[in-house]
Amino acid sequence: MKTRWWLLALILTFVAGWFIGRTSPQPAGPPPLVSHDPVPRDNRAEPSRETTRKRWGEKIQERDREDLGGLINEIPAKHRGASIEAWLASRGIGGLDGEAKEKLRELLDSWAAADVDGAWQWASELRDPGLRELAMTGVAGSLAGSDPKRAFECLVALGEFHHDLDDFRLNSLMEKLSKEAAKQSAAAVVDLWARLPKTAGSVRTRYGVSLEMDASTDFRTLIDGMNHKLGQRNDLPMFPSGMMESWMRHDPDGATDYIVERVAAKENFANEWWEMRSVVGKDNAPAADRWTVELLRSLPEGQHGAFFQGTNMVNDPAGTVALLQGNATEAESTRWLGETAQRVIEGDQASWQLPNLLKELPVEQRIEIAKTLRGQNALSAINGIIADWKLSDAQVQEIRNTIHSP
Repeated sequence: MKTRWWLLALILTFVAGWFIGRTSPQPAGPPPLVSHDPVPRDNRAEPSRETTRKRWGEKIQERDREDLGGLINEIPAKHRGASIEAWLASRGIGGLDGEAKEKLRELLDSWAAADVDGAWQWASELRDPGLRELAMTGVAGSLAGSDPKRAFECLVALGEFHHDLDDFRLNSLMEKLSKEAAKQSAAAVVDLWARLPKTAGSVRTRYGVSLEMDASTDFRTLIDGMNHKLGQRNDLPMFPSGMMESWMRHDPDGATDYIVERVAAKENFANEWWEMRSVVGKDNAPAADRWTVELLRSLPEGQHGAFFQGTNMVNDPAGTVALLQGNATEAESTRWLGETAQRVIEGDQASWQLPNLLKELPVEQRIEIAKTLRGQNALSAINGIIADWKLSDAQVQEIRNTIHSP
């Protein structure tokens, strides 16, 4: 019996201890560690690339042009191009004024000086055609003095010009390269210029690059080659000039003979002519007029009209008549202008060239010139303007009969 009570007491003691252990609070442990230290700088989030480039673009906008040389070197190399684009985008690409263009050139000058390959690559890979052209010509200008051959390749890589080329460092570049090419041959100068890309219709302003050649130059090959390979000046972003001036200074007889040959071939040689005349008449226009009339007197009969057309003097009738009235006889003037009028009516601009040419003359001289004309085109052209001359019916019929005659 005692044994049973002892066992019962032991069991109750065990159960009570177990129950108390389950319900008693656990002793509090140490609080969890919570750091209130700031996040280390190296673990902070980096600004996005867009934010970084926009910030540099704003700095470009804020700086004066004179301070941009140092700024481009502060911009990390990987952000330079995009930072410039961010700046340009804030202004509106395609609407840059002269000041903004100068700022861009200043940036490219410094960039090319520090990393020409990086500047070249960025400029050549731009997708916007207008910005690419502006950047490529800017890099070319930057290299014009230090590496002219690579600068020229920048221009060639463009393929076509769509905007005015207003960086005059490129004029100096073409002068320098032309002089180097001339040491090889006149043909080498032509080939150099033939590689220059042509222009699109949007280019409005073109500049001449004066090429001063020495006396040993084969001027005939040079000028003929330029005319045949380059086409019209309006097709080029800049064009070579001054070649005929050089020839005229070194060999006036050879230059004059060349012009006479062009007259006989009935070609246009207006650019060459006015360069020649500028040498003869420098600070002395009357001397140039007298020289011109003497040249006209040396031409065979029938070639004077080709001369006035080839020089484009037919488009300046007032100037042409003034030249002849002051230096040629009336008979010479009538004969030469008659030949010119005949060539005009055979062309496609007779409707305005003929009346403008004849209206500068006295009526009596107009009548004499009209009588020298032949052919159905001549009759049609004269019929279209003769009413303004206020002639009698007999005079009009006489002119018409003369034009019909063999």
